[in-house]
Order: sequence, then C-alpha cells, then structure tokens
Amino acid sequence: MEKKNLIALLEESVQKYSNWTFMMEYNGSEYAGSTFKEIYDEAHNVAGFLLSKGIKKGDRAALLSEGRNAWVSAEFGIFLTGGISVPLSVKIKTREELLFRLKHSSSRFLIVSDRQWDKTAVLIKELPSLEFIVIIGNHPGTTDFKKPEIYSWNNVLAQGSEYNRDNPDKLKQSKNLVGENDPATLTYTSGTTAEPKGIVLSHKNYWVNVEDVNTFFKLPIPFYTLLILPWDHSFAHTAGLYSFLKKGSVIGAVEPGKTEIGTIRNIPKNIKEIRPTYLLVVPALAESFRRSIEKKIEETGGFAEKLFNLTVKWGIRVLGDAYHKRYDPLSLVIWPFYLLLRAVISKQIKSSLGGRIRFMVCGGSALSVDHVRWFAALGLPVYQGYGLSETSPVVSSNSMERKHFKIGSSGKLFPWVKIQIADEDDRPLPPGKIGEVTLKGDCVMIGYWNNKSATDESMRNGWFHTGDLGYMDKDGFLFITGRIKSLLVGEDGEKYSPEALEQHLTDNNPVIKQIMLYNQQNP
Repeated sequence: MEKKNLIALLEESVQKYSNWTFMMEYNGSEYAGSTFKEIYDEAHNVAGFLLSKGIKKGDRAALLSEGRNAWVSAEFGIFLTGGISVPLSVKIKTREELLFRLKHSSSRFLIVSDRQWDKTAVLIKELPSLEFIVIIGNHPGTTDFKKPEIYSWNNVLAQGSEYNRDNPDKLKQSKNLVGENDPATLTYTSGTTAEPKGIVLSHKNYWVNVEDVNTFFKLPIPFYTLLILPWDHSFAHTAGLYSFLKKGSVIGAVEPGKTEIGTIRNIPKNIKEIRPTYLLVVPALAESFRRSIEKKIEETGGFAEKLFNLTVKWGIRVLGDAYHKRYDPLSLVIWPFYLLLRAVISKQIKSSLGGRIRFMVCGGSALSVDHVRWFAALGLPVYQGYGLSETSPVVSSNSMERKHFKIGSSGKLFPWVKIQIADEDDRPLPPGKIGEVTLKGDCVMIGYWNNKSATDESMRNGWFHTGDLGYMDKDGFLFITGRIKSLLVGEDGEKYSPEALEQHLTDNNPVIKQIMLYNQQNP
C-alpha cells in the first residue's frame, strides 16, 4: 500500500532522480546546484541532530529563513523525526507577531538563518520553551544569554551524521512511525483582522494536493522555476517545493540582497539565469511583469509598438474567454494574422523572462481579468487558481489542459476535493447561483492549533466553510465573487459583493485603475 506522506515522497524522488539537480542557490557569483541525493543526505543529518537533542514525535520546530537549499533540508529533517515544522514568514516585521507565533506553537527548537537572527535574538529571553537554536549560515558569535544553546549549520550536519552512524536504527524507527494523518506543518494566518490562527496540515493533506497539481500541469521533465513566493506559505510548499520534488525538477532560490528591496531587484536577473519553465506568482508580481514589458515596448516605440498593441487587441477579440473562442466572420479573418504576429511578439516577451517560460500560475488572490486577457493575448497565459492555507492550499485551477482555461474563473476543481455552494442555511445551490464556497476532501486541514472553537466554527456538517462567495458555472468552472464579511447592505436589505462591483468597474473603464466602494452599513 502506497504511503501518502512527505517522507515517502522524498524517498521515491531520490530513488528516481538521485543525481539530478533539485535545488539551486546563489553562492555569491553564480548559481550552484544540489542534487536530490545531497538534499536527502542533509535532511537525514539534520534529523540525526534533532534526535540527538531529544526531539519527539509531535514536537514543534520553528523555521525562519529566506528561501535557500538548507530550508528544504531543515524542513525534511524535522519531518523525518516525526516533528512538526512551523515555517515563519520573513516578512514579519514586529516583535509581537513573531513572539506570538513562537509562543503559541510552543516550539522547542528554532532553525533560523543568519539574515533573520537579529529579529529573533531579542525574543529569546521571553521563550522559556525554546531549548536550542540552529543558525543557517554564520554563527552570531557572543550573545547575552547562555540558554538555549546555539549551533551552526555545519556543526549540525556533522553531529547529525555522527549520531546516525552510531545509532543506525534510531532514524529508521522515527520515520517509520510517521503516518499519513500525522501533522506535518503548523502555519499561521496573517492576523490582519484578528489574532493569527495556527493551521495544522497533515502529510496526507500535502500529498494529495501534490498529486492534484501534477494532474493539472503535465510537463516533460525536468522543468524549472524561480521560487519567488515566500517559502513558508502552503502555496509555495505544494505547487513549488513538493511538486517539483515529485517531478524531478529544478527550483532556484532568489538571490538575497542586502535589503528586502535589493532582493526584489534581483528577481529579473535571476529569472534570466534560471530560465524558468513556469512561474508561481501573486497578482502584484504579474502586474509588475506587465508594467515592465509595456515600459520596454513604449521605449522601443514606432512600428514595433504598433504591432505589439495590434497583437494584444486582436488576441483579446479572437480568444474570447479562452474557453469559448470567437469564430465570427471578422474573427475568422483575423485569426491567421493574429497567430503570426503572436508568434513573433511572444518570442520576444518570453525571451525577457528567460526564453523557455510557458505560463504562470497565480494564487493568493484574484488577478484582474484585464491582466489575464492581456497575457493570454500575448501567448503567455496566467492560470488563475483558488485555494486557502486551510486546504493545503489549491482547490481549483485553470491549466493548459484542453478545456481547462476560462478567463475570469478560478478554474476547475482538483480531483481530491468536493465542493458545495451553500446558502445561508447551508443548503446546496445549483450552478450559477452565488453562495458560500464550502469544501470537503483529503486536502482540508486537521484543524486550528489549540483553537477548538475556531475549528468547530469553520468545520460544520463535514464541510469546511471558507467564508468566500462564489458559484459553479455550467461548464464546471469555479468563480469567486467576494467575501461574506465584505458584503455591502443596501437600503432595501439587498446584499452586494464589493469585489465584484470593483472588478467590473476597473475592467470596463480605462480611466479607473483602482477603486474602493464604501457603505456605512446603516440601511
């Protein structure tokens, strides 16, 4: 019987792709690769070190680092012991946010990069449950505390290797005890409107989501990506790290700059170096790519700019919503000329993104329909998906598969998930009717960490209630229209989704770029 956990996924991939390059990290002058076997060995050494320090199944180990090869080795090292990884966002700015997560998770161990050390060092005296710290990179030197002990990454790997050599059965016993329903990660919501909630995802949650991702995106291997998204998020975990692990493919980490802005500025250069097959993006990143492309076209000017604009105009006309292309008399005349122009323009656009890019996948929130049409017209589709951290995270997506792309939608459902659009009384609604998106399946979280009331509130009658509004259309595509908590109430008591109205106004008015609707909620 196939094991549906991340340890089995790692071992299966190492058997298939042992000496293939898996991770690529900038070493100061160029990208250097680590093979599947090298990451596997490092993870086992990390696990040996953790076992030597007394980690037990179910213990939490926090992980705070920018994307790098050691990030993957550290997380799988935690998994191999039966521990729970607590990946933390490097974008956390305030001490209160970071302190809350470390305290709430009761993390016994902290693995932190030297770049993130300063923001954690000031918290150590307030974390009595913390037993030791591992530094990825340079040791910080002297500190103003004696406990917990600090270990450098190289010392961890050396001590772990020695422990595994002297205790050959310990690690084997630990990883054999890890079941598919055991917790793998404890990740936190942003906490922008309330106290952050800890989302517990199991090994099976991730395993089935990886299976679904690879069902929807079938590409010849190996393929490549620059993983720009925060690695602590489940989207980067599933669609990035674990999906590429399963497919024997290559992940490049963004070259870190001296500042956050410096790191962002390295992205265009790194894209040309890694030459991704596809990119995982959020709306802001896709919009940034569009602005950059348009700026270069405007600077070129002349006949080239006119051809570019004509290509976009014709593409938007003939493609329709991509599911229903247009074949009226004028479109039939335009089609061959459009395809010829697109072939020329698309090659130039893709060259600026490394040369072999085929598409992008957008998550996090919805990309404007105008942007989706624009990229599709240029032959570089952006496939919008939908999901939540609580669902591991991807639930649906557009893709390059036949009849799997409809502009404006969040795509078709993944095989391992069931959906029900429900009314206010949790009764199912037919296609075309807007209601709350509720979900069921092996991708749905175990629950919220130490928060039974929040778990019970979201999990009702076997369905996870997302709080999102949407509908299924007759072709099987999911459309998200807004959030229940954002509904505007009119004077007649009718409820309206501001997101849908704002989207319509910005998509259909060339003068409006951003808009916010307001209602005093006092009908």
